[in-house]
Amino acid sequence: MSAVTGICNDVHALVNERGWRVLPCRAKSEGEYPAKSPWVKDWINAATTDHRKIEEWWCKRPDSMVGVLTGKANGFIVIDCDHKNGVDGWDSLQRLCHELGCELPETLTVDTPSGGLHKYFNKPGVPIKGTVGILPGVDLR
Repeated sequence: MSAVTGICNDVHALVNERGWRVLPCRAKSEGEYPAKSPWVKDWINAATTDHRKIEEWWCKRPDSMVGVLTGKANGFIVIDCDHKNGVDGWDSLQRLCHELGCELPETLTVDTPSGGLHKYFNKPGVPIKGTVGILPGVDLR
């Protein structure tokens, strides 16, 4: 199986299992574009569940990372816990929960390339805006 076939199968499975709209993102910085930025213009509207479009994108750029829209578009939010520069976002989040006397429920969790975590939660019924640095090493997406 080729790398393109492998990533396409992974993306198709994500779309089929979750119904999430996806798009290709840069794996590394290129000129003025930072790593993780979308390859496609108007990415909010371009993100898709269309399998033919997914094949087209990943055949053209097989090293692309998989971007997933958060918020209203897919019905979930992500707590992004970074682990870099001496800061452990997961530790920050656990300390806050301990101080508040609460626990985070079990949820879909994805390891990030930098050693952090993405924790996926259903979007609550109230508006939530993405926030960078809501806690040390923690972003809300």
